[in-house]
Amino acid sequence: AIGFTVLVLTYEDDVDARIAAGAKVYADSLKVGASNDASSISVAASGGKSDNFGFNGVFSWVSIDDTTYAQIDDGAEITVGSGTVVDKDADGNDVDTGKSLLIDAQDKSRIVNIGGGVAVGQNTGVGAAIAVNKLKRDTRAFVGNRDGDMDETTGFVDVDGDAQVSAVNDGLIIGITIAGAGASQSSSTAGDDPLDGVSLPTLFGDRPP
Repeated sequence: AIGFTVLVLTYEDDVDARIAAGAKVYADSLKVGASNDASSISVAASGGKSDNFGFNGVFSWVSIDDTTYAQIDDGAEITVGSGTVVDKDADGNDVDTGKSLLIDAQDKSRIVNIGGGVAVGQNTGVGAAIAVNKLKRDTRAFVGNRDGDMDETTGFVDVDGDAQVSAVNDGLIIGITIAGAGASQSSSTAGDDPLDGVSLPTLFGDRPP
């Protein structure tokens, strides 16, 4: 008996926060923020039992392709005062960043991939499990043009206070595989044992003691 499970999950996430060329922005404080928070939890399992040969396998593939951009285009005209950006912390509370201009890109993708295969055969049992995680992330925070952008419009960024440009990749990646196999053979019954005090007398026509 043969059993096999295949699980394939593919995610593509694009997050784009952009002040484009030609835009004119006046603000006391300004944040350009992009956040990608993709999550995947997958479980794949296969199990079985056979009278002779048993094989059960699992193949689990999880792929995440993220693009996260926070950008002020080279052709934008940005004027920011001396106020400060109030942002949220991990608990959702307001936090004063102390920055008048904040350009921030974050990717916090999480993958948990679990695969398990168990096989039991009368003579032979084979269990196999493979879990593959693929995570590709392009996370950028910047002022200027993108790769291949031929726009020649010129602009400026004027900030009275502090400015911060940051890009962060964070998150969690876990892959767990479990494989088990067993073989069992039938044992003789009491009636087939010549030394059990019953089989031999019965064979020769005698009443067992």
